[in-house]
Amino acid sequence: MKTRRARELKKCEDRLAEIERAIAELDDAISQRSDELAAVTKQEHEGGATYARYTDNLRLRRLRSKLNQLQTELAGYDMEEAARAKRNFDKTYPKMQKKLEDIRDLVRKDLCSDDVLPKFTFAQRARTGGELSTKKGHHEGMEKELATEFRDINKRYTAQLVQVKVCLIAAYPDSYC
Repeated sequence: MKTRRARELKKCEDRLAEIERAIAELDDAISQRSDELAAVTKQEHEGGATYARYTDNLRLRRLRSKLNQLQTELAGYDMEEAARAKRNFDKTYPKMQKKLEDIRDLVRKDLCSDDVLPKFTFAQRARTGGELSTKKGHHEGMEKELATEFRDINKRYTAQLVQVKVCLIAAYPDSYC
């Protein structure tokens, strides 16, 4: 029995050694795969960085092109005329600003005085707006009537004036020479 146990023990030890070798081989394979995965991940990150560089280069080229266009456009402007216009603006703007402030002050003074009528109510404004639109419609109607009844009035007036002057010249030739 001892020999059988010894054989069984030897088999188990051999089997254990085999399993340990298999585990060591699997650990090596896992290590190799991890290294390969790390290399692929590194390449992926480098690819992303390369892509970012390419997009940055393309953006830089577009911006340079736009800058060249703007510089060409800027070179086409008459800088002397622009400077002259700026000087003119700088000279007249304060005067116009002062004039505007004076007008605003006058309006404020007039609006704040006691003799100003109370502000129009909504109904008054609506009535005034209605009257205005009615008058505009009447005016348009009158213009249409004028256009139909007095068509070619300037041409007829000019022709009549020419006839009158020709008759006057024919009747009194000495006074027009």
